[in-house]
Amino acid sequence: MSPMLHGCIPVCVASLVFCVTMAESPRAQSSPPQVMIGIGPGTLGHIPLVLAKEKGFFQDEGVRLELIQIKAGLNVPAMIEGGLDYSGIIGIPINAALQGMKFKVLMVNSSLAMDLVVQPDIKSVQELRGKRLAIDSFGVYSHTLAEEILRRHGVNPRDVTFTAMGSTPLRLAALQSKSVQATMLGVPHNLLAEESGFTRLVSAQEVVNLPQTGISTLESRIQATPEIAYRVVKGTLKGLLHYRRNKDSSVKTLTKFLNLRDARLADRIYEYSLKVFTDDGTIPVPFQKQAIEESKRITRVAKEVAPTEIFDFQLARRAKTELASSGWRP
Repeated sequence: MSPMLHGCIPVCVASLVFCVTMAESPRAQSSPPQVMIGIGPGTLGHIPLVLAKEKGFFQDEGVRLELIQIKAGLNVPAMIEGGLDYSGIIGIPINAALQGMKFKVLMVNSSLAMDLVVQPDIKSVQELRGKRLAIDSFGVYSHTLAEEILRRHGVNPRDVTFTAMGSTPLRLAALQSKSVQATMLGVPHNLLAEESGFTRLVSAQEVVNLPQTGISTLESRIQATPEIAYRVVKGTLKGLLHYRRNKDSSVKTLTKFLNLRDARLADRIYEYSLKVFTDDGTIPVPFQKQAIEESKRITRVAKEVAPTEIFDFQLARRAKTELASSGWRP
């Protein structure tokens, strides 16, 4: 068993997840299959799923969807135990697939949206030598991406003091108290920090383009219920396309999901998100390879892995074609 999962699988998943209370009504004369998808609390990339649920896109596809808020690291054991059908967070399933578990990524909604945010007096990455940089924990994206940004700008990560401080709000608080000089922040905290006078120095996307959210599941589930897998992908794609092309309704959903009170900030987040959301639920092969290489570094897997062993966008491409031929408009 993978060290990453040791001690997690025996835990009762039902006690670890919180069901989002947005269940759809079943069709009048039938009971559509229920599908449970795990999502991260307040994660921007899950907006297409939330939007698709609100608009009834999954119901139109004959699926009764439940979105389950769950910590990222618990998605894999929850799917193995049967507590979840699909994961909206795809980084951990990619790691699991590299370690020999049979997972597939069927769709990518968004790339990792994270910035290196620094104190106002720091003007370049080189100035971080000898400074303190807050991360969530060692080995996760806030750590590995920060290291890669440093390397790309000619700074040896050993010349910077990494301090594990936990969640994003705690790292932002450390920046505000000046106990650290830099940290990696995602949406909306990166924009909130900027509005408070801090500097968004480098975007993670300038260094590496990594998929963060989408649809992933066990190969055995796809094989057992291929038509349901297709309906899930198609409903999600509808949500993604609607999000990109309908700003007003999308901003309303975004504001509610991220618990925002500032309309101007919500508008900024929407415009920012268009840079990290995919056009059609797929990513090109070079980006697939980047994701695999980053996961290999995290999991310390040395073997060569072809993108087709992890990513399978056949259902997403089929859904795109059928939506276009049917004349569906987001």
